Amino acid sequence: MVVPNVIDNGGPGGGGGSQGPQGPQGPQGFQGWQGFQGIQGAQGFQGDYGPQGWQGPTGTGSITTISGDTLLDLTYNTVLVDTTGGDVTITLPTAASADEHIYTIKKILGTNDVIVDPDGAETVEDSGTLTISTLYQSRTIQSDGTEWWII
Repeated sequence: MVVPNVIDNGGPGGGGGSQGPQGPQGPQGFQGWQGFQGIQGAQGFQGDYGPQGWQGPTGTGSITTISGDTLLDLTYNTVLVDTTGGDVTITLPTAASADEHIYTIKKILGTNDVIVDPDGAETVEDSGTLTISTLYQSRTIQSDGTEWWII
């Protein structure tokens, strides 16, 4: 028996089929070429200069050796003291006149004391005097314009 060629168009009451599942993702494509680097821009203007820094103490580098009582002025910086002849008193100038000035005082000889005496009622760190008794001991002091400080 011969079956005639029949085309099925879904016929009455027949619906379309459902969509099938999504297929797998394909491989990633190739990365494109990197572009050319642009030219460098022009240099900007130079900014203003900053404020001038603090001026250091004057007369740095002078070293003086003394063996007797001495009134210091601003020409002294490092003072080496020989106490073989007895106690040596070093009198400081007023803190106001020596604002920011630095002295280094060191005992280098002898068994007597070095006595650092501020002017009038002024003090060295709230003390009327500063005494250096030990051989080769030194103290560096600086004025703040009102009194003297060990630094």
